[in-house]
Amino acid sequence: MGALPQPPLEVCERQIRESDALVVLVAHRYGWVPSPEQGGRDGKSVTWLEVEAALDAGRPVFAFVVQDEHPWTGDREQDRLLQLDGSSDPGEVVRAVQGLQRFKHWLRSEAGVVIDTFTTPEKLAAKVTSALASWAINTSTSAPGLRLPAIRARANHHLLRCLKTLGYKREWDIREVSAARALILEAPEEAPSSGPEPSSLSALPPVLLAGDSGQGKSWQLYRLGYELAQEEKLAVLIQGTGAIASDLEAVASIFCREIWESGSMRSLQDVRDMVRRELPELQDPWLTVLIDGVRDHEYALSLLQYPWQGLGLRLVLGCRWSDRFAQEAEPHTIQVSNFTVKDLSRYLKIRLGVDWIDFPEDMREYLKIPLLARLFCDLQSGFTTWKPFNEYNLFERAWVWQTARAPLAASAVAGLAARLPEERVYPWPTSMIWAAGLRDAEVRALVDSGLLRLASGGRSLEIWHDRILNWAVAEGLVSALRSGEITPETLASRAVQEQSDGPLGRRLDYIAMDTLWLLTTPEFGLDEAVSQFLIALESQWDRQQLLRNLPTLGARIVPHLVSRLATIPSSEEEE
Repeated sequence: MGALPQPPLEVCERQIRESDALVVLVAHRYGWVPSPEQGGRDGKSVTWLEVEAALDAGRPVFAFVVQDEHPWTGDREQDRLLQLDGSSDPGEVVRAVQGLQRFKHWLRSEAGVVIDTFTTPEKLAAKVTSALASWAINTSTSAPGLRLPAIRARANHHLLRCLKTLGYKREWDIREVSAARALILEAPEEAPSSGPEPSSLSALPPVLLAGDSGQGKSWQLYRLGYELAQEEKLAVLIQGTGAIASDLEAVASIFCREIWESGSMRSLQDVRDMVRRELPELQDPWLTVLIDGVRDHEYALSLLQYPWQGLGLRLVLGCRWSDRFAQEAEPHTIQVSNFTVKDLSRYLKIRLGVDWIDFPEDMREYLKIPLLARLFCDLQSGFTTWKPFNEYNLFERAWVWQTARAPLAASAVAGLAARLPEERVYPWPTSMIWAAGLRDAEVRALVDSGLLRLASGGRSLEIWHDRILNWAVAEGLVSALRSGEITPETLASRAVQEQSDGPLGRRLDYIAMDTLWLLTTPEFGLDEAVSQFLIALESQWDRQQLLRNLPTLGARIVPHLVSRLATIPSSEEEE
C-alpha cells in the first residue's frame, strides 16, 4: 500500500467494502495491531478487523489456515521469544501469540465463514483457485447484491452475532448431539430449478423444543442456530413478541435489513416471492425461523398453528409442554431434559477444570438442571471453593454477584419486578425503565453484568432468565416490606396467588418460595410476616404442594413451622 492521506485501517476497511470477496491466509504471524487511536479495538490485528469489515459489508470470506502440524520454515510469533534483544518487549510477543490463537478460534467457531486448511504454497494456490472458481460460477447468473454466497455470509454473520449477544458459547455446550440436529439433516439439498416449485419437504411440521424452566430449551435453540450457520443454511433468530403479526414483521425486517441489505421493508410474503424469483436454487424451506422466549401456551399454540409452510419457512421454538400442542398442532416435539451425571461431569470439567465436586445428594440433583449448573460455575470465578447448600442459596448469591456493580440500579429493577404480580407489563418498555429512575450508564452496567438484556428489538429490557425474574420479584417484595411501603398482608397477596393464563402465565410460579426464603433471613427479624405468609400458603395450596415445597427451604424454616403448629387447634392439627 503506497502513501495515502487517510489512516491505514480506514483505507483497508474501505477497500474491503469495495471488493467482491475476501481471501484471508492465516499462518503463524498475527500482524499489525492498530491502537485505539488508529481505529483499533480489543487488541485485534488488522487482518482480523478486515475480516469483520467484510462480514459487516456482506462480502463472502474464504479463510485458509495453515495446518498446525505442517513443518514451517518462515517466521512464527513464538520464535520472536528466542530473538529478543534489549529493545523488544516480551509482553508484546506473548500478546501476539495469544491474539493469533484467539483469531484462529474465532474464525473456526464464531465468524461463520468458509474455512479450509493448507500445507504447501502449491496446494494453497489450488485450493484458493478452486474456491473462487466455484464461487464465481455460483454468482455469475445472479444480479449484483443478490448473490447467494453473500446472502449466506450476511445471514450467518447476523445469526452468530445474535448468539454471541445472548451469551451462547459452543465450547460450553456439552450435550453430545444437538436435540434438533435432525432438522439440519432433513433440510433439502439445493438443486438447480426451472421455477419456484415447492420442495417435498415444504410441509415439514414446526419443531417444538419442550422442557421445564432451566433445562436448556433456549440453549438447544441456540445450538441449532449455530449448526445451521455452520451448514450455511439460512436462518433468523428472534425473541418472541407475543403476537404473530409482530413476529412476521420482525423476521421480514431482519431479512431485508441485515441479509438482503435493502433500504426498503417488504412483507414476508413479498420476501418469499422475491427469493423464489431471484434465488430459484433455494428450495423450501428456504429459511428457518427460530423463536426464543415463548412462554405463554396460547401464544405458542398460535405460532405452531400458523401456516409457515405457505411462506416456504420452517419454525422452531421452545416452550413448556402442553397437551393442547399434540391435540391441536401436532408439532415435531423434541424433549429437552436435565443433564445426566456424565453431562454434568463434562460441563464441570470444561468450566472449572474438575470432573466432579462432592455435593450433598439433593444439591447434586439440582445441579443436573443446566441453568443451576451454569450459575454455580459462574459464581466460582475459576475456583471451586464455594458450594451452595440449596437452590435458594445459589440464586441469592447469583443475585448479589450480578448486581454488585450497580446495587441501587438493581434495587430499582427489583422494584419494577415487585409490581409484576399486579401490573403484568413485561418486558419493561424503556419508558418504564426511565420512570423507575434508571439511566443509560446504570442500565449498561446491569446489561454488562448479564442481569438484563435487550428485548423487543431494543425497545424493552428483560431479566436474562425467568427463574432470576422470580427472584427479582421476591427481592422487590421483601425490600418493600422492610421499608414499610407494603404490609405483610399485601406482600402475601402478591406473592401467593393463582397464576393467570395471561402473557406471563406460569412464568412467576417460583415467587412464593423465593419470597419465603428471603423472609426467613435471620437478620431481618420478620417472624410475624413469615407466620402470615404461611397462613396465606395454607389457604392457596393443597397439602401436596405444601409437603413438596416447604422442605426445600431446609433448617431455617423449621422454627417457623413449629411456631405455626403451636397456633393451630389440636383437632385441626390432627387433620
